[in-house]
Amino acid sequence: MTKSIDIKEAYIQAGQGHLFKYWDELSEEEQSSFLDQLSKLSNPSKFLSDVSQAIQFSANNSASRKLSPLPASSYTSNLDVDSKTLHQWTEFGYEQLKQNKVGIILMAGGQGTRLGSSAPKGCYDVGLPSHKSLFQIQAERIVRLKQLTESKFGLASGSVTIPLYVMTSGPTRVATETFFSEHGYFGLDKSDVTFFNQGVLPAVSLDGKHLLLDSKNSIVESPDGNGGLYKALADNEIIEDFKKRGIEHIHMYCVDNILVKVGDPEFIVLV
Repeated sequence: MTKSIDIKEAYIQAGQGHLFKYWDELSEEEQSSFLDQLSKLSNPSKFLSDVSQAIQFSANNSASRKLSPLPASSYTSNLDVDSKTLHQWTEFGYEQLKQNKVGIILMAGGQGTRLGSSAPKGCYDVGLPSHKSLFQIQAERIVRLKQLTESKFGLASGSVTIPLYVMTSGPTRVATETFFSEHGYFGLDKSDVTFFNQGVLPAVSLDGKHLLLDSKNSIVESPDGNGGLYKALADNEIIEDFKKRGIEHIHMYCVDNILVKVGDPEFIVLV
């Protein structure tokens, strides 16, 4: 009971009393489930304050914000360096691949709604003659990169491991795993493919002042976007898996990047 009072009071103090409009109609099980969801947000007042400040900051600064390019010392391009340097980059990258120190993070939590599909975006057939999905195209590039590395160093087939970490979301997790399973992981070893969910945050009204009810005993939650990746890596113990496997370099990209050179050795650069 104390837990119930504390959580409800925190939300009421935050101006979110409307969330309990149907409280008395709920069963004890529904009330408990609702409180469990609400308890994930430890300080609703601060959360809403942060959201409001972000909205205000964006509105006040969008027109006047001054942006400038990074200094030349902070970046480089494979178009600007000499062939010797480019060769050194590529050789270093292949050496890391040979030593199984490279992993791939695929951010694939979105649905293909803007493409007219409710399936995960990676399942989408983009209209190539092969009718390959985005997931297949990208997984096969990992398979090919393994083959190229093994061939370069004269290694036996299967010597190189490039684990793939697929970030999904609540609505896409099951469908994504099923799609990979039904297609034999597109030639990848099942043990080298890890699925994990990105986090979620409560959805708010456009003015940032009110949380929204999804049903009588739940609030609307939305995936926290690609910016939530780092927290998701920690929460799902993916970083621990990096350490266990000895991974030191990560190539991270979004699923709708159909032209991506997955794990391109040229960009696995020692800084």
